[in-house]
Amino acid sequence: MKGFRRALIQNIYAVWVVAMKSTRQTMGRKRCVVLLAICCLPVVAACLWRIFAPVQSSGYYGPNAYEVYVYAAGAMFLPFLVPLVPLFLGTAAINDEIEEKTIVFLFLRPVSKFAIVLAKTISVTLTCMAILGATLALVFSICASSPTARMIPGDLPVLVKDMCVFSLACFAYGGLFLLMGVLFRRPHIFGLIYVIAWDSYAAYLPGKLGTLNLKHYVTSIFPHGIQQEGPVRSFLAALSPRAPAEPTLAAVVLMGVGLVCSFLAFLAFQTRDYGFEKPSP
Repeated sequence: MKGFRRALIQNIYAVWVVAMKSTRQTMGRKRCVVLLAICCLPVVAACLWRIFAPVQSSGYYGPNAYEVYVYAAGAMFLPFLVPLVPLFLGTAAINDEIEEKTIVFLFLRPVSKFAIVLAKTISVTLTCMAILGATLALVFSICASSPTARMIPGDLPVLVKDMCVFSLACFAYGGLFLLMGVLFRRPHIFGLIYVIAWDSYAAYLPGKLGTLNLKHYVTSIFPHGIQQEGPVRSFLAALSPRAPAEPTLAAVVLMGVGLVCSFLAFLAFQTRDYGFEKPSP
């Protein structure tokens, strides 16, 4: 029993070390800079609202500071940026190692291939949350700086909940797109097909098929859900027309998708001879 516990601790530590090193390496790539610039678009929108929106008074009918934040989180981050960032980071997590011929150095570590794949999934999640979390917090801070806003500290738990939901979503999307990165030569193309063609429209399919998409479960645990009154209720209702799943079930499904996809990526990962892979032209 002690040997099993020691081995488990060593594997967890190894996964964490590989994940941290992969995260630092990924954060230094130009891809992250481009994704960060894209994720700054809601920040720019919040700045424009903060600069040009009149001070609220009895004659002002526009959105207040909290509603602007909810619009950004529910209409910009949730349907677009949350799948987009894991798509380009997840498909490249192992694919970049293969194309740059550095995959063999991972094999030299005394770490199992499953630990490497799981570490890559965790690394994708951490990198996604570093980008999404920073920009979401900036939007929240800009909205909270309004003279009429009362968002700090009262609405800070909402920001924390949003980040937790996005973390689960990034873990699920990251595992799925990492699996695509192991299986396909052009994984980003298959990832875009999934996000644009399936994840966005599967909810309109009849029967249980309408629940076979990640977006359904992400919107089910989103704090500003369609079951609540709020400025994004109609948008979320159009985004996910089905009744939301139970929050516990949705969280378990998202976590399970990330783990299962990581395991499937490991199965594909260990059957290929990466030492002889050639970079794509």
